[in-house]
Amino acid sequence: MCEEAKNFYDYLVLRGRSQDTAYQNARHVHHFLKWLGKPASDATKDDVMSYIRYLRDGKKFTESTIRNVCYALSAFFTYLGNRDLANWVPRPVPKPGEVEWLPEETVIRVVDRDPVLRVAYELALRVSELLLLRRDEYNPETGVIAVYRLKHKGKPNRYILQLSDETRELLNEYIESNPCPDGRIFCMSRKAIQLRFKKALARTGIDPDRYTFHVLRHCLHPDTRIVVPEGILPAKLLYFRHSPVVSLNFDNMQLTIGEVSGKSMHIANKLLSIWAGGRELVCTPEHRLFRLRNGVIEEVQASELRVGDYIAGVRWVEVPNRNRVFEPKLWRLMGYVVGDGYVTKLGLSVSEKDERLIAYYTNLLKELGFSSHIRKEAVANAFRIEALSVALRDLARYLGLDSKSSHRRVPLELFHATDDEIKEFIAGFYDAEGSRIDEKSKYIRMFSTSKDLLKDIQMLLLYFGIHSYLSKRVRRVRLPQGKLLEHHVLYELRITDSEDVEKFARTVPTLKIDAAPKPKKPKSGDVIPVADVLKKIYERRVREGKKVLWLSKYMNVNPSRRTLARILKIIADEPETPFLRMLVEGNIRWFKVTKIEESGGWGGFVETKEVKVGHYITYDFEVPKYHTLITDGIISHNSRCTNIVINQLKNKGTADLIVLSKFMGHLSPNTTMMYVHIATKALGMEVPIKL
Repeated sequence: MCEEAKNFYDYLVLRGRSQDTAYQNARHVHHFLKWLGKPASDATKDDVMSYIRYLRDGKKFTESTIRNVCYALSAFFTYLGNRDLANWVPRPVPKPGEVEWLPEETVIRVVDRDPVLRVAYELALRVSELLLLRRDEYNPETGVIAVYRLKHKGKPNRYILQLSDETRELLNEYIESNPCPDGRIFCMSRKAIQLRFKKALARTGIDPDRYTFHVLRHCLHPDTRIVVPEGILPAKLLYFRHSPVVSLNFDNMQLTIGEVSGKSMHIANKLLSIWAGGRELVCTPEHRLFRLRNGVIEEVQASELRVGDYIAGVRWVEVPNRNRVFEPKLWRLMGYVVGDGYVTKLGLSVSEKDERLIAYYTNLLKELGFSSHIRKEAVANAFRIEALSVALRDLARYLGLDSKSSHRRVPLELFHATDDEIKEFIAGFYDAEGSRIDEKSKYIRMFSTSKDLLKDIQMLLLYFGIHSYLSKRVRRVRLPQGKLLEHHVLYELRITDSEDVEKFARTVPTLKIDAAPKPKKPKSGDVIPVADVLKKIYERRVREGKKVLWLSKYMNVNPSRRTLARILKIIADEPETPFLRMLVEGNIRWFKVTKIEESGGWGGFVETKEVKVGHYITYDFEVPKYHTLITDGIISHNSRCTNIVINQLKNKGTADLIVLSKFMGHLSPNTTMMYVHIATKALGMEVPIKL
């Protein structure tokens, strides 16, 4: 490699790019300079275009390779200070069909019992990420393994995942017969792994030149989390485990355990970010949710939702099969670090201004058996608590707390922990990122640049039946060093309902409670959208001469749960009362849709969108009896029931509710009517119902 290319490589590494990315870019620059035959400072636009034509017509490079070359040249000219040429270098736009994908059943045949390919597929790893797996960060007895995601400008994010039992056994056999002296699990080169994959494709009868190793990574996403009896599992682990899920039974509107009978995935080119009642769900336009309208719970596609609709979510989450993981006070410390600290080479470090918090966490470290010291920060009135412990450092890394603040998550182990451990973790995080609480506090607020972290805490709060509202703020921020950040995104988790505020203050032992909050006026966002039903009942009772009292107030206003319970005493003799009572007593909370954001688009604020342009992996799990999953606190539906109804309508021209109810496992045909409704709408036909 020429000297200029070597210097460019060193520059990229110092800028935070991974060594692999830096090498590939430097290699492209080396070949360009070799072709150019003159100093790089003399390169012109015509030279760049001639080189691109040479690669395309002479070397027969693919569009994706040419695109990588153009990005490398643009970065190189920026490095030389020639920004005009750097900005001019064309960047070919990828074609929509350029990403290849293998069906799930085909991938299973390709990976077969090969431990290298099996681990890569199960953990959704790139080749470079596969080579980072280390023997000392893998537990052969449990299958727990540390994975480094090479993204975000080359800065690895560490995640703790778990292999399936079959893959764990294959990997253990491989490690025993193929020891690696440098501590890695797979002692081989990138080229050797690519060749191994090509041979597996050929063995399966697939053209090895059509697909790359990356198709294994496009099958499942490792970070999708689903509520199960033990807590929350990533979709990838649930895919390989035979684990039930927590479902909602619409017959009694209570949580129950549902068995998973089928699993599938596909690639989508478009996603929706649906914000409703302080919760967010990212899904495909075809994904189905549940909407309450005109006294009927109906199944609805996400693409048909409109701002102002009410969709179903859960009031609380029941996770019965949990066990103690760590000492609760240790979780308190970890929560504090997640919010306002970072992992150092020698331990943990946290910056703090509050003297009471400094004293508390210094004593806490002492109680846990760790030494610490406090030093004055350069910033006025700020101090730094430094815990010097390699054991604490390793634990924090194991839990994934050494990632950037905008990419931090609640450790997966906490979702399976006891209530006391969860309370202490939330208290620690609130000590770092929460607002002060006193008698005049109207609501509780927590802040973070990581949306996923606040969504994790939002799910943990549901363990205690506490509802919170997630919101996003886009700001223009100037850092103390003078740097200006445009479109800086900050997320806020807010608890506003008076009952939830008081419950949080009683449940979470945070030090930021100066006095128990006492909201003067009870406030509740827990409304049930049945104003249209109450209007019909009111008009009918007026015609029949029955008492209505103050019922007219809720003809156009949706009542709160508590108010509807009082109304039921007045209308106890109405036929709609049993259904309304289930809405009051059941584990369903209705969330008003406030924003629906589509993926894609262009403009100055596209970087702040929740879903951007690209190809997305989406998942579907079949739950044959209840057909529901709890996803980010919102009740989602798999499509199996609707397809069954559609097939019966097409074949017989009628919907047999009794047969369908028995086949789907519904206690009442009323539940089956939800699927008949969406099926007839999809077919665009009026269909007779057979009872």
